[in-house]
Amino acid sequence: MKKLTFLLSIFVLTLSMTVFTSDTWAASPKGQQPGAHLKITEIVVDFDAETITIVVEDLDSGPEPLEVMLGDASNVGDISTLCDEDLLSVPQTITCDFSSDGGLPADGDYLVTVTIGAGQSHSDEYDLTIRAVRTGIPGYELVISDPATCSTNQTCIARAECPPGKVVIGGGHNAALSNKDQFTSESHPTGGAAGGRQGWRADVFHGTVTNLQQRVTAYAICANP
Repeated sequence: MKKLTFLLSIFVLTLSMTVFTSDTWAASPKGQQPGAHLKITEIVVDFDAETITIVVEDLDSGPEPLEVMLGDASNVGDISTLCDEDLLSVPQTITCDFSSDGGLPADGDYLVTVTIGAGQSHSDEYDLTIRAVRTGIPGYELVISDPATCSTNQTCIARAECPPGKVVIGGGHNAALSNKDQFTSESHPTGGAAGGRQGWRADVFHGTVTNLQQRVTAYAICANP
């Protein structure tokens, strides 16, 4: 009888130790999970939304508030106030919004540092290159002239001029009336080496078939040289 009581006591003691160990693990404070290590896996720059999204692992493993550095103090510096962390997403992310802070930093190479506490396991770095991908025609712009009007037996002359520094790469015109006495005498680029701003000119003769006023509009397609 004494031997049985002794064995039961050992069993109860072992069970109590197991429960205690489990409770202790569940109550581990933030930053103490074994093997956790903050890691930046990817950074995405959205030029339209003007945001930088940092994809990370173990963002919630550190004991200190989030700190995000871009470049250094002589470049951009601490951008933590622009950043929001999402601990529930898979993977976890940090989104830094520059839309209300003058826009994204200039094109160039930056060192991104994310810190959530002291020690190597609570900080990571990432070499980021910001380089806008520009597609299409650089500086493309469509210029539409004011309508040129003329009466019968007159020629309407419409001119669309490119902004200073831009060259014309195409153009055309539109005539409001259509009759057999109407014809286009000129429709071509203007300016260039001969002087004056580049653009598009359209000359449309208005005959005597109708007494209505003719309206002609010129279009210039302009771009950076």
